[in-house]
Amino acid sequence: MKKYLSNSGFTIIELVIVLAVISIMAAVVVPSFGVTQRNRIKSVSTQIAMDINRVRTRARTHHNPIDSGDYEYKIVFKDPETVGTKQYYKSYEVCGREFNQGNQPEIPSGVLIRPVMGNVSETLISELQFDEKGRVRIKDSSGSYHEWNGISSLIKISVEIEDFDIKKEVQVNQLTAQTLITE
Repeated sequence: MKKYLSNSGFTIIELVIVLAVISIMAAVVVPSFGVTQRNRIKSVSTQIAMDINRVRTRARTHHNPIDSGDYEYKIVFKDPETVGTKQYYKSYEVCGREFNQGNQPEIPSGVLIRPVMGNVSETLISELQFDEKGRVRIKDSSGSYHEWNGISSLIKISVEIEDFDIKKEVQVNQLTAQTLITE
């Protein structure tokens, strides 16, 4: 008896093998996407906390005059963006004499930063400034200043990715400027 083989199509076995390989690849790739996003948020949160500590230390150890109404050592949030009803920033700048203006923090695309003060009614922050004793002074998004003794709540800097359900929060104590990163 003669076997009749066709070379023009796929067999069911070949199709099952291809589907199995695609399934295995999807099982590896899909969960790692969430891990990547969490790592991006964690990295930016840690970077913000370290930059706050670094700028505060420079403000305490170097001459820090008020220039044109602002302290020299500060963190300025930039590139505002509105998502839904909330205002966010897409980047920030570390300011002061010793900081290289060309070597600013790079925030990955898609990561949003929301610095606020207040518990019930949140006030969006545009600048975190530090006086010669390392205390926080805030300039809000409307241009008003808030001294450390007039701030009644923790400063919260929320770091999140648009359309992703994970966020981290950098909490800054208004008197000591100590930072704490929370979920």
